[in-house]
Amino acid sequence: MLKLPILAGMFVAALAMHDAQAGAYPEQPIKLVVGWPPGGATDGNARLLAQALGQRLGQPVIVENRPGAGGSIGGAAVAKAAPDGYTLAYISSSNVITSLLLKQPTYGAGRDLEPVSLVAAEPLVLLVNAASPARTLAEFVEQSRRAQRGLNYATTGKGGILHLAGAALVRDAGLSAVDIPYNGTAPAMTALMSGQVEFLFGTFSDALPMVKGGRVKALAVAAEARSPLIPDVPTLTEALGRPNAERGTYQAVLAPRGTPEAIVRQLSSEIDQVLGDAAIRAQLAGRGVTPVGGPPTVLGQRIDNELDQRGQLIGELGIKPN
Repeated sequence: MLKLPILAGMFVAALAMHDAQAGAYPEQPIKLVVGWPPGGATDGNARLLAQALGQRLGQPVIVENRPGAGGSIGGAAVAKAAPDGYTLAYISSSNVITSLLLKQPTYGAGRDLEPVSLVAAEPLVLLVNAASPARTLAEFVEQSRRAQRGLNYATTGKGGILHLAGAALVRDAGLSAVDIPYNGTAPAMTALMSGQVEFLFGTFSDALPMVKGGRVKALAVAAEARSPLIPDVPTLTEALGRPNAERGTYQAVLAPRGTPEAIVRQLSSEIDQVLGDAAIRAQLAGRGVTPVGGPPTVLGQRIDNELDQRGQLIGELGIKPN
């Protein structure tokens, strides 16, 4: 029989080994799964973060693109991965609401993934034809009402972020309008410029060059504050003259549910440091997104609010899960 001092020594040694292993993270490259194709705005931001985060951690952070099903394929792959901190998800808010649109979602961001950190917030921009006589949202609403005809607005699919933003505006402004879905942002923009639709919401990265080039007109940004890149364009809250829940989109890092809290805290802290770097902030700002950061609880609350608010609107619109 082992004596008590020997057993105690073995227990202490085991604890020390566990602590050493936990403190050694990361010991190998980390995979950052992006649910969108290479070359897009979300992918570009993920790669910027991955490079800087890898330098801080002393291990490469490798971006792996797993596109498809509104980001669900990538998210589901991470949800099924080992919760050891070596497989992470880089998601946008579109990934979060996808689960609301499916009868049998393969995963839920709020259920199967562990919040790590918000990375960036990107406004949506309310756009109208460049030839529109409306200079403000109030003028656009008034002119639309006087015309006594229904409006058409472009979206990139039922239940998507751009559709829900447009539907919320129609509801809040008391407009009569029909959503026209297009297969992507480019054809939706073409429809706006050719006069086939009267307005649309676009992501800031898509809208900015079109606004700067004078090809469309921006009436409002869905964000908590005006963008310094188009400072004369008011927020939706300012333009509507009352509080508005639409805050645009966001991008974030999550881990498989069950990832050790110490690893989650470490990753969150390191991402905060990356986002505090002036060069990184300048690059993100130049792309029209605002660095955010913050503890995992902030991201968790944002996801919960997103699911509640978007879910309520989806129900109001009568959109049935596929």
